[in-house]
Amino acid sequence: MLRTIFDPYSDLFLEYIETSKKNDMQTNHYHDTYELFFVVKGVRYIFLDGVCHVLNPGDIILIKPYQTHYMQSLSSDFYARYVLNFAPDYLDEMLKPAEKQRFLEVLQNDILHLTPEQSGELAEVFERLRKYYNRHDAVAEKLKQNYCLELLLLCRDYYTRQERTQMPELSAAPRQEILDAIAYINAHYAEKIDLETIASQIHLSKYYFCRIFREVTGATVLEYLTNVRLTRAGRLLVESSLAIQEIAQKTGFASLVHFSRTYRNAYGVSPSDTRRRRKA
Repeated sequence: MLRTIFDPYSDLFLEYIETSKKNDMQTNHYHDTYELFFVVKGVRYIFLDGVCHVLNPGDIILIKPYQTHYMQSLSSDFYARYVLNFAPDYLDEMLKPAEKQRFLEVLQNDILHLTPEQSGELAEVFERLRKYYNRHDAVAEKLKQNYCLELLLLCRDYYTRQERTQMPELSAAPRQEILDAIAYINAHYAEKIDLETIASQIHLSKYYFCRIFREVTGATVLEYLTNVRLTRAGRLLVESSLAIQEIAQKTGFASLVHFSRTYRNAYGVSPSDTRRRRKA
């Protein structure tokens, strides 16, 4: 399945899901947007740059552009959540650049634990945004901007009312060996590593390691490794002036041909297409 990560035509994305089915992301991924993730019911686990944290009902987090992450539930219990993605320049008409930067820096990478009253207040704004989300006339576009800004203003207000909370790392589940393996992959993705190398680092047999890794992450070890490499490569394509061949070498791909083929299979565009879009 293609992953729509680089989409220059979408400044705003909103989704609400409620389900009793186990609904896990299949791959580690990132966006070129900010992502506001709000848990209404149930428990979700979020992996941010390979580190696992727990999100309970009433928790909300702002994820930075290009920050690798994926979500997971360890049971089929009912859960509900909102996700809002917005481009870094989406609120430029309403906030000065310096003000916006200070504003977002306050929120990102901390989990806000909301009271039931705050959760209800925030959900009401999300619902007002949903009402106009599929409309694209001038009035609706302005209302969507206003509601997006209102969500962030509310979050900042909630943030100032509570002490800054260090994100709690999940210790009981998933298994520490898998977290160690993820950390090893994130640190050594540019090297020539294979299943045997990673399994030996965490002192498990290759076959047992592969099985429990997939149980925890929803992806195979090689799928996860490839996603990490693609994520880092995509960031370099956007943020650096390195030649594409050099990017392929720096992110662990065996050759430029291998990198280009893997990148196109994943994203539906070539590395050079991505670079041209960012320059446009």
